[in-house]
Amino acid sequence: MDVNNDPTPLLATCNNDGISLFPVFPADKTTWDVYPTDKVPLQTKTDISNRIICAKFLSDSAFAICFQYLEGKERAPIDVYDISSTGLTKQPFTQFWSDPSEGASNDRHSSNVVVPLDVVEGISNQPGQLFLSGWSDGIVNLHDARTPDRPVSKYVDVVDDGQILSLLPIGYERFLAGSSQNGCLKTYDLRMPGMRPYSYLEGAAQLSQSQETREDLDPKPSLSSSFKTRRDINIFLSPSIEYGERLWQPIRSRHRVRRTERYRGCVYSLASPSPSSPTVYAGIKNHTLQLDFVSTDDIRSGVDGRVDPSLGLNDRSKDIFSFSCYERPREGHESTDPILLRKQQGLFGERRESQIGKKESEVATGVSEPGWDERWRLNIKGINRGDDTSSDGL
Repeated sequence: MDVNNDPTPLLATCNNDGISLFPVFPADKTTWDVYPTDKVPLQTKTDISNRIICAKFLSDSAFAICFQYLEGKERAPIDVYDISSTGLTKQPFTQFWSDPSEGASNDRHSSNVVVPLDVVEGISNQPGQLFLSGWSDGIVNLHDARTPDRPVSKYVDVVDDGQILSLLPIGYERFLAGSSQNGCLKTYDLRMPGMRPYSYLEGAAQLSQSQETREDLDPKPSLSSSFKTRRDINIFLSPSIEYGERLWQPIRSRHRVRRTERYRGCVYSLASPSPSSPTVYAGIKNHTLQLDFVSTDDIRSGVDGRVDPSLGLNDRSKDIFSFSCYERPREGHESTDPILLRKQQGLFGERRESQIGKKESEVATGVSEPGWDERWRLNIKGINRGDDTSSDGL
């Protein structure tokens, strides 16, 4: 079920019998009985067993339904129904499909989630015209109502092939995707489909010829080097989850030891207060995580107003998680680019300045690179990073 953003909002519910629309605020306030204002049967292939996976308003007048086929090898469509003053259309006014990725088997797949991109003005002239869909083969598709036969762009992760269970647009340029495995939260840039990441750092002033020459002579990265090639990342939302001890499990010592395991499950949902909010809420099994995209330097500066005080990030008594992430390979370099694992240091741990003058082997907490928040540390240990300018010309 879902509720639209109309001044007189509607609640839409779906089951195998059809779609029903209910008023959120009934006209007759003297009774608690609420009846549907409209109901239409679903139009699906009668010869294929199916079920509804997702239902979502793309706009106040467009309602999308994602099906899953339970047999065969067809890809299930996304049906979109139009809502007017007279009610729902009897049949979907358009259907959206997904193309399999190159080299992928033509197995049965379906969309698990859809999110509109133009809920506010600025992207298209018609709300609901552009939307993202996350599929069971790990692909995210960008759809345009003007070309429903196939997606206009697709976003692929060659490392993690888990299903896409949740999506969240961030502004007009980026979006987050939640995977079905390893607590993986993926970042993508809407402007760079396929597997090509984009970074604003690429727009910075180019290094002088002398600097480029020095980097070519010493391709091994150092603490002070600035890497020109940036990649999108996958973050592991893997807090330690406590599990109750079984009554028959013997106590191994005099002190009770709590059993904890790193979370390795799904990222079921993603939400934020607004498209421009620095806070994201991620729903995992039995828990909701609050992720705040703020600078460590701002937190440590001690200057009032740089960080929202309601976040409580200046409170050292709070338990702030430290996660890990890895950079995805660049397009065309999947077989040569290493998977670069980064780990977060504690919020109030060693500062970046303490690395100055040290060799990489002496930095126990990993290398802090320019362009990254100093909590994210990369332990290179002499491994070829994959951006050697002498080999790929970047």
